[in-house]
Amino acid sequence: MIRRLMRITCSAALRVVLVIGAVASLAAQDMGLRARQPDTSAAAAPNRGPMIDLVRLGHSIGLVPPWDEEPSHAVLLVHARLDSAGHVDTVYGAPGGTEFLPAAAQALPKTVLQPARRDGRSIACIVTMRIEFERRMRQATPLWVARATELGWSPVADRRGAVSSDDRFRPFPGQLSAPPRFDTAQVAAHVRYPAEARGERVEGVVNVVANVRADGVVDDVAIASSDSALLDDAAIEAVLQTGFTAAISNGGAVTAPVTVPVVFKLR
Repeated sequence: MIRRLMRITCSAALRVVLVIGAVASLAAQDMGLRARQPDTSAAAAPNRGPMIDLVRLGHSIGLVPPWDEEPSHAVLLVHARLDSAGHVDTVYGAPGGTEFLPAAAQALPKTVLQPARRDGRSIACIVTMRIEFERRMRQATPLWVARATELGWSPVADRRGAVSSDDRFRPFPGQLSAPPRFDTAQVAAHVRYPAEARGERVEGVVNVVANVRADGVVDDVAIASSDSALLDDAAIEAVLQTGFTAAISNGGAVTAPVTVPVVFKLR
C-alpha cells in the first residue's frame, strides 16, 4: 500500500515537473522570439511621416513678439520641406495668413524630432500643417496663441513616375458636378525658375497631381509627368502655394485629385 502511494506520488510529481518544464520552455521560446522581433514603436516604424512636436511648435510661435494689427484670428497653411536628416529645407505658406509665415519658419526647425521613414530608411518629405492663430489680451497686452495640426506628408523620393496606380490619388467614386478648380495665372505667378534649369536653358511642362480635400487644402502631391527633373521641385512648390476650390458632388464639397500643368518658359 505504501509502495503504491509512493509510486502515485512520484508519478504526480513527475507530471508537475514536466508541465513546469514545458511552460518554461515555451516562455523561453517566446522571449527569444520577442528578442528577435523588430521594434514596432512609432519611432522605429519602417514607414511613417516626420515626427514634429506640434504643441511645442505652437508655443514657440507664441513666444514671437505679437502683432498689434487686426484680425484677431488667422489660419496659416504651412508646407515645409524636410531633408532626410530632418532638417528644415524650405518653408512656404498657402494663400492666407502669410504674415505669420516668418514666425512659423523660425519656430519649426526647433520642433522636428525625427525625419520621415520609408522602407526602414530616412527620406526627404514635404509636410503640410495648419496653424491657427488667435489674438488674446492679457493685462492690456496683445498675445498671440498658436495651435498647430499636421494635415499630411508626401515623400519627396516617391514623387517621380506615373501616379495612376498610386492609392494616395484615388478618383472620387461618385459623379462630380465640378472638379477641383484653380487659377492657372496664380500657378504661373508662383513659379520660381530653378537656377540650374535656367543656366542650361531647360524649358517644359511638369504635370503635378494634387489631392484637394473637401476644405480646399492640398494634402499630397506627386509628379505625373515631367519634361525635366530639374523643374520638378519648383513645380511642386508652385502648386502648394496655389489656392484651390474643392470638387463638388451632389451639392457638397468632396475630396478629389486634379492634375495641374506647370509651364516653364524662358523669356
